[in-house]
Amino acid sequence: MSHIIIDGYNVLAQSNYQTREELLKDLKSYQKSQGHKVTIFFDGTHQGTGTGDKYMEEYVEVIFSPLMVTADDMIEEFLEKKHQSNMIVVSSDKRIQSAAISKRVSFLESKEFLFKLKYIPAAGKNTPIVPWMEGRTTEEVQSRPSKKGGNPRKKSKKVRQKTRTLKKL
Repeated sequence: MSHIIIDGYNVLAQSNYQTREELLKDLKSYQKSQGHKVTIFFDGTHQGTGTGDKYMEEYVEVIFSPLMVTADDMIEEFLEKKHQSNMIVVSSDKRIQSAAISKRVSFLESKEFLFKLKYIPAAGKNTPIVPWMEGRTTEEVQSRPSKKGGNPRKKSKKVRQKTRTLKKL
């Protein structure tokens, strides 16, 4: 099982969710169906303490940053302290992605994770399959033809890395 670290407001800004609670609801059902450990970081405080709040919502760990600290800072610190090979960082923020790369941790863009979150087969739930996705994987849809030379059947290093990361989810 993987440990998924999520930049909350980064994912929320690129999604169709209106509130944090909607995102957390889907994350809880994703966690139940997949069994991954999920930790999500948000800027600001939840209870107005100013020192940062931390709580568990079912099996999803929710962490709010203290007033003078950003969620990005907290994610970087988290990666420093609890660096594991089975972590996956979810953020489109280049700073967070660079921190993940420096710690040799896999990362996904927010949109890629949201796609996986929306179309993941949940236990006892019919997954909506859009017609243009039938019989295709997300890698086939996301990859673009390249004008570079080399073996045309071999996917690029970046696409192979994304494929390995998506298989962990």
